Amino acid sequence: MRCLPHAAAALALLTVSFTPAQDLRARPKATDPRTLDAKLAAMQGLWRLTALDTPKLPRDRRDQAGYLLVSGTCFSLEVHWGWLGPDGKNAAQKDFQSGTHRFEFDQAGNLEARSLIGAAFMQSGLMQWEEPGKVRRYKVDHLAQAMRWTNDDGAVFTFEQVPMAKSARTDIFGRPIPEKAPEKAPDPGGDKPPPK
Repeated sequence: MRCLPHAAAALALLTVSFTPAQDLRARPKATDPRTLDAKLAAMQGLWRLTALDTPKLPRDRRDQAGYLLVSGTCFSLEVHWGWLGPDGKNAAQKDFQSGTHRFEFDQAGNLEARSLIGAAFMQSGLMQWEEPGKVRRYKVDHLAQAMRWTNDDGAVFTFEQVPMAKSARTDIFGRPIPEKAPEKAPDPGGDKPPPK
């Protein structure tokens, strides 16, 4: 009889040790609205292009700059690139692509964008306007302070978030906007002048 509690405890330990471990918190799927809302919230703001890897553009001596601005379910992307000449300073064969797009997440949680307006240079050097409604798909990965978009054609854009300025606000020309003075509370005595 004395061994019965010890045997029961040993049996309980064996049962627990062979039961597969389960995470008690439910992990949302990539398509769960909470996950998509979190992804959308993390994407908001201004991002600077830090790397562009694409099989279409040779890397040797290529220099690029670009910005991505995400607001709600729209984004604007502008990328400029060119190949540095022998002096290592001046770029030759410059090119760019720019556009504004509306996006949503597809069933797999990938970003599906439709262009609203866009432009790029053709090989002849003339401006080419992009047809509205052109669809692009990106897999979006968030890294610590960065975001990576991988396009269907194999291009990988890596961005870092540009911190919001904590200085004075500025107008469209860069001039500081003066802070508004706080509104005064109405006088409880009404509009009566003070007694003489």
